[in-house]
Amino acid sequence: DRVKGDNLVKLRQELVFDKYIHPKELPADAKTVGIPKSFLVNTYYPLYYNFFTQLGFRVVLGSEPDIEGIERKQAAFCYPVELAHGFFNDIIKKKTDFIFIPHILETFNEDETFKDRTCVLLQSEIYYLKSTFKDQLEHTKILSPILNFATGYESSKDEFISIAKDLDVSKPEASASFDFAVGELQEMLREFTQIGKLTLEELETDPDNFAVVLFGRSYNSFAGEANLGIPQKFTSRNMTIIPHDFLPSAYEQSMRHMYWGTGNQLMKAANYVKKHPQLFGTFITNFSCGPDSFLISYFRNVMGSKPSLTLELDSHSADAGINTRIEAALDIIKSYRELSRDEWDDHQSNGFKPLEIVGDTTIKDSSGEELTIFDKRVKMLVPNMGRFGTEASAAAFRFVGINAEPLPIYTFETLKSGRGTTTCKECLPAILNAGSMLEYYYQNRPPEERTLFFMAESNGPCRLGQYHVMLEDIIRKKELTNIGVFTLTDENSYSGLGDELVMRWWAAITISDVVQDMHHAIKALAVNPQDAFDILEEEWQIILDLIENGKLDDIYKKLWILASRLKNIDRHKKIEDAVKVALIGEIFVRNDEFSRVDLIEQLAEKQIVCKVAPVGEYVYYSNYLAKRDGAGDGYSLKTKLKFLIRDKIQVNIEKKIKEALSYSGFVQFEITEAEDLMKNAEHLIRPELDGEAILTVGSALYEIMDHVSGIISIGPFGCMPSRVAESILNSEMNLEGKLKASKIKHHNFDDSIDALPFLAIETDGNLFPQIIQSKIEIFTLQATRLHAKLNVSRRKDREDAKNKFVTLIYKFYQNKIKSPYKPDVSGVPGIAGEVE
Repeated sequence: DRVKGDNLVKLRQELVFDKYIHPKELPADAKTVGIPKSFLVNTYYPLYYNFFTQLGFRVVLGSEPDIEGIERKQAAFCYPVELAHGFFNDIIKKKTDFIFIPHILETFNEDETFKDRTCVLLQSEIYYLKSTFKDQLEHTKILSPILNFATGYESSKDEFISIAKDLDVSKPEASASFDFAVGELQEMLREFTQIGKLTLEELETDPDNFAVVLFGRSYNSFAGEANLGIPQKFTSRNMTIIPHDFLPSAYEQSMRHMYWGTGNQLMKAANYVKKHPQLFGTFITNFSCGPDSFLISYFRNVMGSKPSLTLELDSHSADAGINTRIEAALDIIKSYRELSRDEWDDHQSNGFKPLEIVGDTTIKDSSGEELTIFDKRVKMLVPNMGRFGTEASAAAFRFVGINAEPLPIYTFETLKSGRGTTTCKECLPAILNAGSMLEYYYQNRPPEERTLFFMAESNGPCRLGQYHVMLEDIIRKKELTNIGVFTLTDENSYSGLGDELVMRWWAAITISDVVQDMHHAIKALAVNPQDAFDILEEEWQIILDLIENGKLDDIYKKLWILASRLKNIDRHKKIEDAVKVALIGEIFVRNDEFSRVDLIEQLAEKQIVCKVAPVGEYVYYSNYLAKRDGAGDGYSLKTKLKFLIRDKIQVNIEKKIKEALSYSGFVQFEITEAEDLMKNAEHLIRPELDGEAILTVGSALYEIMDHVSGIISIGPFGCMPSRVAESILNSEMNLEGKLKASKIKHHNFDDSIDALPFLAIETDGNLFPQIIQSKIEIFTLQATRLHAKLNVSRRKDREDAKNKFVTLIYKFYQNKIKSPYKPDVSGVPGIAGEVE
């Protein structure tokens, strides 16, 4: 009995939270499991509810977004994450015995040609909530299994049985409960599609009628707490509103390289709506939604000239403005239908053909001619990610015969160019890369050149993997001839480069990482910095030539020469005695001179040395991902052995480079250990959350106090991993958090040390506003004070260790102990090596 004006969004929520949950008579003292009404609970609630209820637990839904919880958030999160904090606090107040929040890696997709990862903020929900509310969780057990529904909901059975085991429930009972719960979820999803089909059949009986399909995520478009009553605003105007997941669109086309599960669902539904003359889309998104910053553009491209409405919401959105936009959208749709009932004016191509990558090393230009990437008519552009690293990477490409050119440091003109061709909601690195590609194409590119724009690629969950898709769309939209995007993926540790290039590139970026830190130290410590810069620049040009044309041994010799020349530079203090801070966070902006504005210079003016987290850190992390994901049958024994050997070679190259350059006295010898960094964060973030969040958290807790006196985490505006890391570190950057991460039980630190200097900065390419400038000033003061306190603690540690050692030696001779004795100084930070 579907009628015009139906609110199928409301019906959907009734199916999720009413029809397909089955209460059970339980004893009054039955233990309770709290489930916050956040994220995919708005779809998977029947699975969770029925599983725990069948096991004999009373399920309590955290359905009120408690304002006190929202106000406790530790970063500028999007609206759904704000609500997640509120729902979580609601559950805490209800004092349940357990709280269930799974880490969901992937959702299910009937069409297995697509990946289905969830967004970073959804995956990491349990991690930032546990840190934020840790003071209220002492007596509550958190149930947070890692679930992957990629191959079907049944595939997670073992994880649910494991939960039941933790709850002292037998395996047969758990298995039966899970089977029942999965059956109810699947039946509900089938009813979604059935209702959608019936609604469309009814709609199609009246060609003069049309309906609105509501796009978005189940937790922002369909949830009453988040959608600000938008479905009702349509139905009150006699419009039928249909959730996009009610459409029979499972086998429609998605967007190329779409690795987000919800993104696939949205793009498939968009293609279905585009082809149906009586359906029109309304897309609900939220400010700072990472995936939607790309998906909105894709959605609009699919719709073409067909009218659609996009509503961007947060907790401050005005009701009147939404009403006005809905009224306008409906008027435009009605006019469109009157004018073009039989004229579907899709954009027709005028014959333009973009340059294509047709093999590992083969391209086809816009005229159809095939060339290899080693042809001198082909130029590889290396986009800037820090001057030294970009120039060294281009030299490494030239080493194997690729005509590579480093692009210059970005400017405000680059930013303007990028903003002019994007929505400006994408992250800063994407915008700058778009701007630099267009600048080169229109200003510097020879007409006969075939140009490749080099771009790293990933399969999510971060937005990096969408950069090349966006750039390819720009090339098509602007019909840029003979330019294409050349990608390599971090999923296989960039093995597409070939072993020869990988090793040369590794040496190049390792050198550039260290030279960059030397450059920063010279700014802060040299009495006459320009003298040192002149030496560095002269030797750097020779090093670049050797990266391109020389042998590794020749490069090492030149590094020793550079270090020897810099060693004689007068300096205000030794680097060992200087105040040092670590600049961590998103890999692009922490290395890019334009993105980090004048941050390094502000620190150098106060003689504070800035250590930038190396690019090599992420390369080692990519090695880790490749080894982890290929641990089973993913890689052959030969491939696994190859990774192992390459790992050893990389470490050996790094040691030689850093041994040479540390002789300059402007850097200290430290080897990058990505897995060691992750160990410092594994109690806060599980390594199954791929991406930079765990590296940022681990690096901060690893570096502080042991190597630096302050941590700055920088990320692009709206960067998902950066905000996750910021939220966790705002709770954990204190002495207790440091000791727990380092697994130190006893310490001898100054009693006044508690909060550790930490500053999170977001950059959008503009100058830092006054509030950020003030925070930098405060941070530098805090870092300087901690440095002084740590010096006192270290002196006391040394005295205590020496006294302890002398006492042990005295006892050794007094008692005439003949066997060797090694004193136990494991609980004395920084002393074990000295005593030994």
